[in-house]
Amino acid sequence: MKSGEHILVLEDDPEYLFIYKDIFDSKYQMTYLTTIAEFEQFFQKKDSQYPQAAATKIDLAIVDLKLPDGHFLNHLSISNNLALDVPFVVISSDYEISSLRYCLDEGALDYFVKPFKRSELIVKIERILSKNKESSSKLQNNIPDPNPPLTTQLQPSIPSDLLSHLTKKEYEIMMLFLKSPNYTLHRKHLVEIIWKNVSVYPKTLDVHLYNLRKKILSFGFVITYSKETTQWTLSKI
Repeated sequence: MKSGEHILVLEDDPEYLFIYKDIFDSKYQMTYLTTIAEFEQFFQKKDSQYPQAAATKIDLAIVDLKLPDGHFLNHLSISNNLALDVPFVVISSDYEISSLRYCLDEGALDYFVKPFKRSELIVKIERILSKNKESSSKLQNNIPDPNPPLTTQLQPSIPSDLLSHLTKKEYEIMMLFLKSPNYTLHRKHLVEIIWKNVSVYPKTLDVHLYNLRKKILSFGFVITYSKETTQWTLSKI
């Protein structure tokens, strides 16, 4: 019997499409796309080719990188957050560490290199969907408003050059600090607001914070951690 979760697969290789269908079709609601253009059209929800898109909630996307009409990394770099709110994992023959780093920086929950172990993929996808379901069912208590007015003490002095060098997630984290009282946030609030109900690996936030802290240091800003309060604080040197 199929569960209620809906998985979208972006893959053009017939061999791997067969594998995915064999693994997932009996368990989940599935949508298969083969090009970046189809992927973008699906999430724009305007194309008559995908009338179901407007009413479809995708719980997870499984994406290949190298596709007939381009490289998915190019989509990540130019996307205006259209489809990136959807949790996604990458499965690709691209084993370059730079690709892996970039995908994880842009929010990928995992990265598999082809050929992969079917059992590993099955277990990890099950765990991701299970964690996401648990997270979405919890009441979101004591989470600061993600969209309060910007505070003014630091905001005018943030150089545009700094912001332009940040990745999507780094920018979101920076803006969240600027909107928070005393520019201070609990770790769990950062994760819950930035990734919402998406399950992410514990070190994901650490990677983004590490990269962000390196970039802002040369502009005279630091993000410090207090063990006493378990909070991160943005401040000017």
